[in-house]
Amino acid sequence: MVPETEQLSVTLSREELTFLLYLLKSGPILGIDPDPLEKYSKEQSALTFAHAERSLRARDLAKVNQGGTIVVREEILLMVGTCAFPEFLIAAHSFPFAGVPKRFFWNGRSGVIVAHERSEAPLHHLSFLANRDALLKDIQLLSRVENPEKIHFDGFKATNNLLKTVREQVQKSKKKATTALEKAGASSDSAKEICSLLSGEHVVTALHSLISRPEGESIRESATLLTGKTSTWLLENMDDDNLFIKPVSGEYLNTLFTKWTSPADNWIEIPSIPS
Repeated sequence: MVPETEQLSVTLSREELTFLLYLLKSGPILGIDPDPLEKYSKEQSALTFAHAERSLRARDLAKVNQGGTIVVREEILLMVGTCAFPEFLIAAHSFPFAGVPKRFFWNGRSGVIVAHERSEAPLHHLSFLANRDALLKDIQLLSRVENPEKIHFDGFKATNNLLKTVREQVQKSKKKATTALEKAGASSDSAKEICSLLSGEHVVTALHSLISRPEGESIRESATLLTGKTSTWLLENMDDDNLFIKPVSGEYLNTLFTKWTSPADNWIEIPSIPS
């Protein structure tokens, strides 16, 4: 296992990342905006790639060999290649009640896992994670998962439309919002907890996963988490507009997300950049 302080991370501009994907003969990856070079002329694209190459060389992330060929550091290619050709990926879009939405992506291949953060629109922060536990910790931190020793609330069914109405109503009248959930079938305690959560600081995190299989169809999963200061709830899509909303623990979510990363049963150690 690689100590966290020794993990390799790098921030790439959109142009640098697009150039590296071009070298790997890959198209755009999840997390990158539509190809910024699509509307460029050949001359403009060549100039953009030339600037990206010089930028990588200036930061000692690439060099030109004696034959005049660009050679990118092996670690950087491994990092970008994992994002370009993943065996599994998890995408997360987090919406804090008061704050800026965040987008994260985790890609895994052959025991390597790379975290991809969209820190700013034109920038991409990539980093190796030492193991699966680090990935699970990342997701829980992003979603601000609470991990109570015991679940004290019951799950219940609701519609997306009802939940939207309750989120709007709770800012005006918590009592009316609570009553609306109770009429839909939520227990008194669960309705009060959800309304208390929605009236204060909370975060909604939409998570999607894709597992690529060598043979057969890819496996897709999705989940939405609603987290407040005292509890975390999983919103499961049912038929039509219906949801099943249930309280969950960090341990439950670890089991769920471990299944999402099932192709990566063995992790390899990632060497740090030599100083």
